Amino acid sequence: MARPSKKRTIFLALGAGLLLNLVGARGPEAGTDGRVFESMSLEQRVGQLFLASFRGFELSEGTRRFVDRVAPGGVVLYRTNTSTPATVARLNNALQAVATGRRSGGVGLLVAIDMEGGAINRFFRDRGFTPFPSALQVAATGRPDNAAAVGRAMAEELRAVGINMNLAPVADLAAGLRNPLHSSRAFGSDPEAVGRMVAAFVRGSQRAGVIATAKHFPGHGAASSDSHKDLPEVERGLEQLEEFELVPFRQAVRAGVGAVMAAHVWFSAFEPRKRLPASLSESVLTGLLRVRLGFDGLVVTDALDMRAIEMNYTLAEAARMAIEAGADLVTFGSSRLPGGPRRSWC
Repeated sequence: MARPSKKRTIFLALGAGLLLNLVGARGPEAGTDGRVFESMSLEQRVGQLFLASFRGFELSEGTRRFVDRVAPGGVVLYRTNTSTPATVARLNNALQAVATGRRSGGVGLLVAIDMEGGAINRFFRDRGFTPFPSALQVAATGRPDNAAAVGRAMAEELRAVGINMNLAPVADLAAGLRNPLHSSRAFGSDPEAVGRMVAAFVRGSQRAGVIATAKHFPGHGAASSDSHKDLPEVERGLEQLEEFELVPFRQAVRAGVGAVMAAHVWFSAFEPRKRLPASLSESVLTGLLRVRLGFDGLVVTDALDMRAIEMNYTLAEAARMAIEAGADLVTFGSSRLPGGPRRSWC
């Protein structure tokens, strides 16, 4: 098993220390150096490789046992976990109290959520949370300082309820009707302009204490299908990718983005093995992202319970392949197939 990067151990350690929430409780401060990793047992180190999901506005006994036994690196909150700000804060306090207990290794959780703005919002607007604009709306102002302001405001609200990781911003390029998935989620189609917005959002978020996550690497915009339902392929050559898709991600890396989420998309220019998605590809995660772009933060997979993965691999196979390819965190989320059940990993 690959040893996590130094930056990864720092972000894991920040899981307890970044909490500022409505009910006032804080997890114990964790150290922010390699000693955190060294102090973990083998089982706890394995658990730290996963971002789990669960049901409920409150901490159930099953979820409590799961966090206590498995010691996951973090959790991802969905709408089934969010109600009022006070309720979300209490839930996160309870999760952190279990995670920072002696049996669980004493390391706080990364508590993540998809807060992109616009349609991608896990909070209920009528219960006290702020409705933020979409990336497209922010980009329409033409001012990166507005992206920074939105990133900062989101982070302040997230921190207030105990969330320390935002699975945003989207660094993909909009590609019109070919990929309607990103019609309003992307900052636009011009690589340099998108890169400036992405970098500004990252700085705004992280200066306010919430880890930003640039997604979906190396770029989902040119794909003609949705990875929730199929395995898309991007056939662009290396030169095209360098000129377009990779530009916003390079800007994010230069801005010091804490995490990058890998796409369930096959990029044949980087990965010679047929239909192997970027999220499971060592050529992409290590060769391209780590070596070529010089990224030293957290590499996170998109949720493995998406059709692009499930149609070819079991969850166990996909998790192993992602970790071997260079992922730091393997994400389990909710099934997005029409009529599909909400998956609970606890």
